Amino acid sequence: MRQRKVLLIEDDRDLIRAIRPALEEAGFAVMVTEKGREGLEKATSDTYDAIVLDVGLPDTDGYEVCQALRAANVHTPLLFLTSRNDEVDRVTGFAVGADDYVTKPFSVRELVFRIKALLRRWEWVEKKSGGEVETAILVGDLRVEPAQRRCYLKDSEIELSALEFDVLFFFVQNLGKPYSREQLMEQIWAVNSSNFAASVTTQISRLRRKIEPDPANPTYLRTVYGVGYRFVDPERDDIVE
Repeated sequence: MRQRKVLLIEDDRDLIRAIRPALEEAGFAVMVTEKGREGLEKATSDTYDAIVLDVGLPDTDGYEVCQALRAANVHTPLLFLTSRNDEVDRVTGFAVGADDYVTKPFSVRELVFRIKALLRRWEWVEKKSGGEVETAILVGDLRVEPAQRRCYLKDSEIELSALEFDVLFFFVQNLGKPYSREQLMEQIWAVNSSNFAASVTTQISRLRRKIEPDPANPTYLRTVYGVGYRFVDPERDDIVE
């Protein structure tokens, strides 16, 4: 079995000394760089299973590194390490393409768990797609290609983060079924902690902005009041609101 690789971009050497052995003990091969630009070069020139990225780096902002990675079509699951616990900063992280975040101070055990949860989501999609090129899933004007992890709206490709794609793929696999935020946390985030409730809301909002003709009045990803959300085909005539 191939050993999974994690790229750690962090300038705090005390943290590196704590994180690296914990990840290695969990079975990961860990590559470390203390600078954002070097991390960007490594992430675009080699393949990793996950990236752990500090927001505050000496040479550049972690948000800029993440944004550059997504612009370069690198959609490796990415987790931010941040000392900022403000909602605006968390939303900014998700907005530039992050899949998760951990706020300092944190337990190394929690960090390892969160990385494994990210990889479980990714592997779940791979398993569902069979790891092979398969017929695309068509829902209205959307076309989802699981094996390639791509989505198109009226033949125009939509740029989605790894987490956004996982959320979309889960919904199109369960068309019409309502899910609460708690159920989505368990099914997609692989956790049952209320700390992820804001992440669910943020990802739903981001996904709507990318796939909905009018995000304020969604036709695909609809709110089920008192329950949560469900994904529907707007061209079907048997939808009951």
